[in-house]
Amino acid sequence: MPFTRQYRTDHPGNHRRRSALAWAAISLAVAACTVWTSPSTAKAANGTSPAASPNSESLASSITIVARHIETKKDDITYAQISGLPNAKVEQKINASLAIDPNHLQRSNPTDSYWNTYQLLYLAGNLLEIEYDTYDYTQGAAHGMPGRDIHLVNLATGQTYGEKDLFKPGSNYLQTLTNAVKARDTQNILSPRFSGVKPTDGFALERDGIQIFFTPYEWTPYAIGFPSFDIPFATVQSDINTRGTLWQSIHSAASQLALSVQNRDIAKIQSLGFQPYSVTPTDTEQLQGFAAAGTNSAQTLYAFTASKGANDEGYLFFFLDDHYLGTDTWKEHALNLSMYPDGKGTIVVQYENTQPNGTSDPFTMRFTWTGSKLLLSRSFPADFT
Repeated sequence: MPFTRQYRTDHPGNHRRRSALAWAAISLAVAACTVWTSPSTAKAANGTSPAASPNSESLASSITIVARHIETKKDDITYAQISGLPNAKVEQKINASLAIDPNHLQRSNPTDSYWNTYQLLYLAGNLLEIEYDTYDYTQGAAHGMPGRDIHLVNLATGQTYGEKDLFKPGSNYLQTLTNAVKARDTQNILSPRFSGVKPTDGFALERDGIQIFFTPYEWTPYAIGFPSFDIPFATVQSDINTRGTLWQSIHSAASQLALSVQNRDIAKIQSLGFQPYSVTPTDTEQLQGFAAAGTNSAQTLYAFTASKGANDEGYLFFFLDDHYLGTDTWKEHALNLSMYPDGKGTIVVQYENTQPNGTSDPFTMRFTWTGSKLLLSRSFPADFT
């Protein structure tokens, strides 16, 4: 089940303008006493009693992901950094690959304005995958250019993975991927000129497969955004390098245990009549559907965006490993615009608050697991609609 998404190709300031139906705001006190429970007295989402954390042998559960924010006259940049790895040199190497230097950006293109945020795509075993969503606006241009940068790293070695690392050397995997993309382009959104998947095209690891995506203007009009195609591992199995370190990391015991927990969380959400958010090839909204943050107890706090599929309303569903904690609000609401881990047991969520005159007033909430309950950093605005 993928949780990546495409985002709007207009200016990032406009990404936050989405409509929502009015609903009664809930207070922090009400939310705290009704939604968040301690797993010590709860049953797991699969109905079993709480067991030992599945992340005890996982580097993914040992790290803390924090946000670094830089704001200048031209730039608004948020990027990720990690801590908690036992190997300081590996940690330094990964952080160097994730860091963004606005001075370098301005030296390269002094008239441009830059915007960046991140989301978590994959966290299991020794694998971490973070997506950077970027926007580069040149002064005087009709619009800026969005970007999607995928950072898939091995937390044990610091190795960065790309598309080729999943497949056998010398295999014709690009043709296999091309055939898979064509088979999934049921809406014929790709140009008839589409010549096939290239090594430089977008590649992201998902829970049960991979995603191939293309940039605006490459094979579709700008307004389409990033046309994206989810491809199960089974479709490309014959070309996969099963002895490669990427495949071995995906199928390590720690990774598979963490993924099984996430899959149980998804099953719980579906049992309640909701579907975790995933993209279609033409989905151009800015939505982020998955976040995870390690806690002091070696358990993981998970958040999933989910809706009933018929509209743009739903909830955030929270879990501690596979212990269901509850939703962010009493009533369904417009789906969150962004969320990302930022500190031990903390997930930051940005919501949009549409005013009666149609303008948008976004606000941010921090959800932090204290060891016994989930605390909200503030009350929801009284006029949240």
